[in-house]
Amino acid sequence: MTTKEEIKRMTDNLSDEQAEKVYSFIYTMLVNAIETVEPDEFDLQMIKEYEESSEEDKKYVSAEELYKELGLNL
Repeated sequence: MTTKEEIKRMTDNLSDEQAEKVYSFIYTMLVNAIETVEPDEFDLQMIKEYEESSEEDKKYVSAEELYKELGLNL
């Protein structure tokens, strides 16, 4: 049995409360494992352009509005 299969087998027997604690632990491990990358020149240029853009250009558009504008379905 693989480690993942063993973990699944073990978690199948947990209460919802216990499973939430395991989920929180695993989620925290995954979030902490994300590598932090310093922005390169391209990234810095995009940030600068955004900061210097007009308020109209910074207008928030929801996913629903964007899909509708593009003629797509969620």
